[in-house]
Amino acid sequence: MLQTRGVTGPRVFRLVLSECVLVSFFGGVAGVITALVVLSVSRLSVGAEAVSIAFAPSTSIASTGLIVSATIGIIAGIAPAWRAAQADIVPALRHVG
Repeated sequence: MLQTRGVTGPRVFRLVLSECVLVSFFGGVAGVITALVVLSVSRLSVGAEAVSIAFAPSTSIASTGLIVSATIGIIAGIAPAWRAAQADIVPALRHVG
């Protein structure tokens, strides 16, 4: 539909890829915030054979989670963005409703 309004293929590619990255990144933000709140409130720990490991919130792990979620968004968005950019307008419009 964007191509019928004069948007070029590379621009469609960037738009679809940007959407994928933003959705993935904001999902990562929601997950990191939830994890930080749960870890702050619950004081989780694991114990085995007189050794106890406590889980604590960490900004470095949180930032790594955000980077990983954005990277996954890029990887997962390449194929749909490519297909959307290469789509031929006329056959696509013939199959609409």
